[in-house]
Amino acid sequence: MDAANAIKILLEKRLKELNSKLEEWTIEQFEGKNILFYQGRNYVPNDLELRKHVTHKYHNTVTTGHLGELKTFNTVRQHYWWPGMCIFVKNYVKGCGKCQQFKINRNPTNPAFLPIQNVKSN
Repeated sequence: MDAANAIKILLEKRLKELNSKLEEWTIEQFEGKNILFYQGRNYVPNDLELRKHVTHKYHNTVTTGHLGELKTFNTVRQHYWWPGMCIFVKNYVKGCGKCQQFKINRNPTNPAFLPIQNVKSN
C-alpha cells in the first residue's frame, strides 16, 4: 500500500486523535492518479532519482544559474516537501561540480605567499 492510499484510508475513518495532524495532508486527482500534498506542497516519495530531479530543476536554472543552498531550498520548498529535504538539498548543492568549481574559498588553509622585497639599509 502506498502512502497516498494509507492516508486516504485514515482520512476517511476520521480518527479523532490523528485528525488534527491528518488535516495537513490532502489528496488530489490528476490524470486519474492520486497526488499527495502536505501543507499544500506536493509530497515527494522516498525515490532518490525523483528527489534529485526535483532539486536539479530548481538548482540548475537557465535564467539564474546555480543557486546556493539556501535559495535552492527556499525555491524547492515552495512547491514540494519530503522528510529531510533541507539536508538533501544542502548535500546536493555541496556535491554540484560547477558550484564547487567556481566557489570562492574564503578560508584557505595556507595563507598566500607574498615575498618580501629586500630592503637595503645605508
